[in-house]
Amino acid sequence: MKKKLTGVLIIFALLVISYRGVAYIPTAKQILQPILKANRKTDNLNIVLKTTIFDDKYDEGRIEVDEQIYIKKGGIFRSERSLAYGKEIIINYGRKSFAMVKDIADTDYRKIDTVLPIVFFQKSIEALINDLSYLGVDTETVAFDRIDGKVAFAVGERIGQIPCSRLWTEKETGFPLRFVGIGTANGRRVKLRAEYIDYTRVEKNFWFPNRIEFYRDDILWVVSVPVKILINKKISDSFFRIPEKESFSPGLKDFLNVKE
Repeated sequence: MKKKLTGVLIIFALLVISYRGVAYIPTAKQILQPILKANRKTDNLNIVLKTTIFDDKYDEGRIEVDEQIYIKKGGIFRSERSLAYGKEIIINYGRKSFAMVKDIADTDYRKIDTVLPIVFFQKSIEALINDLSYLGVDTETVAFDRIDGKVAFAVGERIGQIPCSRLWTEKETGFPLRFVGIGTANGRRVKLRAEYIDYTRVEKNFWFPNRIEFYRDDILWVVSVPVKILINKKISDSFFRIPEKESFSPGLKDFLNVKE
């Protein structure tokens, strides 16, 4: 009788251990650590992109432009798009941003451009968690999910009735796969989504998406494909300086968060 009881208790204990192993979900800090580790030797980037913008204001509903982006550790970011009428420039430096664009309405959406630099190139896990919170992500909420057949971690509240942001990272590599944030334009909420697709090794310890897609309310808006990536080539700090007269041009509009 005692042997049977002991056997039952052992089986029960094994089932409990097994259940806990399956159900265990790491914290956001644990999930995001591989990102910092993967790019610890990368201090800055200079990337040339071919960018296609889909919009009815262009002939044939689209336009292809040359884009150059510059990134420094800490999520510091600058984008330059070359169009017929000149360059469009956006800069993001910490909590400050700057936009020089023809259509001011675009500042309602361009914050989505800054997410990958913020997530992928931070100095510490504390800085990354802090910036994700600023982007509207509830870093206390983590779940399993799948994206295109890949097992992923989702950090943040589910997208539903409340405004919030969410980040998906691949379980195996830790690389960002998707980000969704809720913005506002013309007094209404807009879902902005970025897809980071087909990571390619650029150097021994550095990977970057081979394609980045941006969506507005699930409608394809921008596709960017890297054509040249320079790693750790010196970039002057002045390149990321926010003009003192910020009223000259507006900054980027932030995402909503669960508190708003």
